[in-house]
Amino acid sequence: MDKKVYPFLFFLTLIIDTEYAVSQSTLELLYPPENTVVVYHTEWTENHYKERIKEFKEHPLSMGDIVFIGNSITEGGKDWGAKLGIDNAENRGISGDVTDGVLLRLGELIKYKPTSIFVMIGINDLSQPALSKGNPLTRLCCRKFT
Repeated sequence: MDKKVYPFLFFLTLIIDTEYAVSQSTLELLYPPENTVVVYHTEWTENHYKERIKEFKEHPLSMGDIVFIGNSITEGGKDWGAKLGIDNAENRGISGDVTDGVLLRLGELIKYKPTSIFVMIGINDLSQPALSKGNPLTRLCCRKFT
């Protein structure tokens, strides 16, 4: 083998190792930190949210997955891939979640660039005090369309 190849292989190995190390250290940045508090989460949801985030970290998405993200309706669907005949479907639902909780989880989607994203979120937001009677947002959300 030519002597000029060895330095190149060594350099290439350093680049690959460095990218791997960077990707491992930045992996934590893709998910909400453990101390994250979503204002409208109940105590149960707060604990369940942390459990699901831990699961997501242990089983990250892959490039090109099809992602289902949302609340209990999404999580309750369990294996969307089996239901729809899709090999690369990932369930990122969290029961009790609200829109703010989903927004905090977009880092993983941005990183792995799913081919499709299905979003089901918002119903739990309707039970929040911010959407009380008389609030302009409530009137807008609940307006009858004719």
